[in-house]
Amino acid sequence: MMADNIVWMDFNDAPDQSATERESFDAKELKAHLIDRLPEALAYLFPNGKHRGKQFVVGDLQGNAGKSLVVDLQGQKAGMWIDFATSEGGDVLDLWAQANGMDSQRNFPQVMESVARWLGEIPLRP
Repeated sequence: MMADNIVWMDFNDAPDQSATERESFDAKELKAHLIDRLPEALAYLFPNGKHRGKQFVVGDLQGNAGKSLVVDLQGQKAGMWIDFATSEGGDVLDLWAQANGMDSQRNFPQVMESVARWLGEIPLRP
């Protein structure tokens, strides 16, 4: 038996393999930056959408033409949205997640990374 040659490896101090270039993101900060660029972000997410007064309208979360999904563009409710066809709604981070096929609660780190990349907070990986 070669019990003397056993090498014990302790991975408790190993870095998180799913970590991005930046350890974490300040959700409030990213949300504020996203709201600052809200018209541009909405045009990116939903090219078929339209500006109507103080709101942005589009057909649905898949970006189809229409006016069922409404996003507030100004004031205290900037970035808040509702889809009148499905009764879904939320804030701009949830909208970003849904438009990119993610769940804002289960995939929160990925949502933050996606927003940060779009905002230019971290460089794109090759």
